[in-house]
Formats: sequence, C-alpha cells, structure tokens
Amino acid sequence: VRSGLSSAVCSAQEYVLAHTEMPTTLEGAEAAIKKQEDFMTTMDANEEKINGVVEAGRRLAGDGNVNAERILERAASIDDRHKKNREAAVELLMRLKDNRDLQKFLQDCQELSLWINEKMLTAQDMTYDEARNLHSKWLKHQAFMAELQSNKEWLDKIQKDGTLLVSEKPETEAVVKDKLASLHSLWEKLESTTQTKAQGLFDANKAELFTQSCADLDKWLGSLEGQIQSDDYGKDLTSVNILLKKQQMLENQVDVRQREVVELQSQVKALGQEVKDTDEVDGRRQVVEKKFQGLLEPLRRRRDFLMASREVHQFNRDVEDEILWAQERMPVATSTEHGHNLQTVQLLIKKNQVTSLLLSFCSFPAAP
Repeated sequence: VRSGLSSAVCSAQEYVLAHTEMPTTLEGAEAAIKKQEDFMTTMDANEEKINGVVEAGRRLAGDGNVNAERILERAASIDDRHKKNREAAVELLMRLKDNRDLQKFLQDCQELSLWINEKMLTAQDMTYDEARNLHSKWLKHQAFMAELQSNKEWLDKIQKDGTLLVSEKPETEAVVKDKLASLHSLWEKLESTTQTKAQGLFDANKAELFTQSCADLDKWLGSLEGQIQSDDYGKDLTSVNILLKKQQMLENQVDVRQREVVELQSQVKALGQEVKDTDEVDGRRQVVEKKFQGLLEPLRRRRDFLMASREVHQFNRDVEDEILWAQERMPVATSTEHGHNLQTVQLLIKKNQVTSLLLSFCSFPAAP
C-alpha cells in the first residue's frame, strides 16, 4: 500500500513538472517561482516517506521475501523517479528564475517604449499653444530637451541590463537584441523629431527669440531686485522662517535663470551669421549678464541677514521660555513653609534639591 502511495506521489510530481509553462509577464513569472518553491517544499515533506518505503522494500528483500526481486525493482523504480523529480524540480526552478529575469527586462523595455511614444506626441506638437510668446516656447522646449537628456540614463541602464542578461543567459540573445534595437530606433527618432522641432520653431526667428529672452530676463531681474532690497527680516521666529523659505525659492529660481543667461551666449553666436553688428547684440547680453551677476551678492547678504534674524528671534524665544520656567518655580523657591514634622521636612528638602538641580542645568553661561 505504501509503495502504491509513493508511486502516486511521484506520478503527481511528474505531472506538475511536465505541465509547468513559462509565464509571459513579470507578475506571472514571480508567482510561478513562488508556486514552484512551495511545490519543492512539499517534495521535501514527502521525501522522508518515500525514503522509508524504499528502505522498507530493501529490508523485505534482504529478509528473503519470496517476491524479493520484484520488491527491489519496485523500490529502485520509486527511488529513481523521486531523484529524477528532485533534479527536474531544481532545474525547473532555475528556468523559472531565468524567465523572471527575462520578463523583468522585457517589462523595463515596455515601460521605456511607452514613455518614448508619449514624449513623441509632445515632440511632434509644433505649436506649444499654451506658451505666450517665442521665449516661453523656447523655455518649454529647453526643459523638454533636458528631460530627454536626463532619461537617456534609463536607456543606457536597459542596454547594460540586456548585455548582462545575454552574457549570463545566451539563449536570450535573440529576444534581447531585438528589443534593444527597437528601443534605440525609437529613441533616435525621438531625438531627431525634437531637433527638427527646434529648427522649425526657433531657428527661423533667432533675432526675435534673443530679444524676447533678454526682455524676459530683464523683467525678472527687476522683480528679483525689488525682493532683495526689502528690509523685512521677520518680526518673530515664525515670520523669519517663512521669509527663509521664500529666500530658498528665490535662490532656486536664480539657479534656473542662470542657465538662461548662459544660453544667451549660444543665441548670440547663432545670430552672428545673420546680423552685421554683433557687438551691439552681445552688448545687450552683457548688460543682462552684468545685472544678473550684480544681484548675486545682495541675494547672499539677504540670506545672511535672515539667518542672523532667526538666531536673534530664537534666542529671544529661549529667554522667554527660561523666564516662564523660572516664574513657575518661584513660589517653591520663596515659600516660607519649613515643614511640621520629619516627613514633610524631608519631602521639602528633596523638592529643593530637585529645583536646585534643574536651575543648574538651565542657567545661562557666564559672560566672558
């Protein structure tokens, strides 16, 4: 009976091993690995029973059972099937993990492909209807190109992952190479479309773009100058912290605008072939750049003043807290209660010691 059960267990294992397919999604691949690991845990649980049946059969044959030869054949068959199932299970788990790695790569490729197709719609839109003027369109396009450049690392990582996958699992080479070639083709088309858009939108209007860029920067610099010259450094700790947050926002804007100032140099060079008086054009750029550079130091000084203001208000807050703390304990310190018996006297002594200890911790340092 036990040999029949063991044979049935082996048959069930063989069926599972023979009918496990490779999933075509990452989620399915991970679920299949979990299922296979659970299956192998069950195999481990049944191994002791199967080994017991095999050993029992060998003992029967060794004791001179009339069916010794048949028993040994049966035991050997069960033992052999079990070992083969164990080897097949380990191999299947490895193949499932290999498939998981492939599906992870394919999913990464799919996500990047979807992102590229989404950006292609933006690159093919030649209007930028929401932009008010040529300079605004230029800024949006610059931001778009910067986004593409930053995500180039995404493509590079997938390329690296694909190369590693092929080196470790040569059987994936055909699929990986096909996906990588498709991604590179999509990316090149996106970059080409983006460059074409730049030419169509801006190259034919270089002079107008330069004029608008200078005007926009000059207007922003005027606004920045007014904010820097403010003599409001906060009336209390809360207000000065709010002003420091606004200061940080200004500094972030300065970082962005600094790139626009640098970009003016490229625009001047591009205009060099179209205008006669390049000195006049570059002179306008220099005026904007000088004004920009001239506001950096006042901006830094304003931050210093705000930081100093915060320190003063923080000190005042700390002093107020100390005074309040002392006032709360003054009744204890000035009390004329000296106790009416030993127990109350000892209690008052302990309270006085605690108060003295707290005062020693909270007292201000002596002036130098």
